[in-house]
Amino acid sequence: MRISDFIPILIVITALIVTVTLGICNNIDFSELMIRCMAVTIVFGIFGSLITKTVLNLIEYYRVSIHIQDKGGTVSATGSKLDIKVPPLDDEALEAIDYDSDNEFIEVNPADLSKYINSNTD
Repeated sequence: MRISDFIPILIVITALIVTVTLGICNNIDFSELMIRCMAVTIVFGIFGSLITKTVLNLIEYYRVSIHIQDKGGTVSATGSKLDIKVPPLDDEALEAIDYDSDNEFIEVNPADLSKYINSNTD
């Protein structure tokens, strides 16, 4: 096991020690203190695992960026991009589109919707 696997456990243990110490100093009942310890275990367990994954991802990104820079490449701050270029339609292509076919989307003003429905049923 790596040391990063123990970080959430250490965070939970530290939070439990602080919770128990504060509970004993403030004379909190045993049952209430155990309920608080359960909540602390769950919350800080999730928190610790998220922090660990975030730190590991940052370390891995740093290693990859250093490796790419050593090879002479460039690292973009935004990561990979999907670059799609859609050519604009000219007037002739726009007029050639059949908007009245049954399988296409037709834009209708909601106020004129009743006229459109009545004309299709005839």
